[in-house]
Amino acid sequence: MMSIRGKSNFNLHPLYSRKTSRLVSLLFVIVLVSSCFVSVLNGISPFVLGASNKTVNNETELRNALDNAVGSTTIALNKDITLTETTLTISADKEITLTSNKASGYYKLIGVANRHTITVDSGGVLTLDGIIVTHEGYVEGRGITINSGGKLVLLSGEISGNISPTSFGAVGGPTGNSGGVLNQGVFEMYPGFP
Repeated sequence: MMSIRGKSNFNLHPLYSRKTSRLVSLLFVIVLVSSCFVSVLNGISPFVLGASNKTVNNETELRNALDNAVGSTTIALNKDITLTETTLTISADKEITLTSNKASGYYKLIGVANRHTITVDSGGVLTLDGIIVTHEGYVEGRGITINSGGKLVLLSGEISGNISPTSFGAVGGPTGNSGGVLNQGVFEMYPGFP
């Protein structure tokens, strides 16, 4: 009798281990799937490999973050940033998301007078998800230029205040550096996202 019980106990142990292992595996899959679902609802892709996040406070930090971006990179503005040098460029093979670290509303990216605030080069991808691309003080300037082969995705935020001289009564008309977006590539908008 002792040997039969011992044998029965021995055979049941792997059965319980398999059941426990399956239960743990099932719970892991449920947690993984639900976290992906929550991420998608929050507008974050759970499948972006190599994604990095940068937080910037000024133009120098923003330009460095763009220059050093590898793969998919999210850059969050901690305050309004006014450009003083030249256009920001999203170059080929860069996939940049610009967003704000603001409890409500959006931080501004303010362009240099008579220049484009942002240019998306061929092969570059820019996603705006919570910033305002603008010019201030009634100066001429374009918000974003998308070159052939470039892509802009607008999830949330604004492209506003990028005006031509005729918008405020100046003589001579626009010089081609004004307006919200000059699209020669792909421009996708998702109103009301998420």
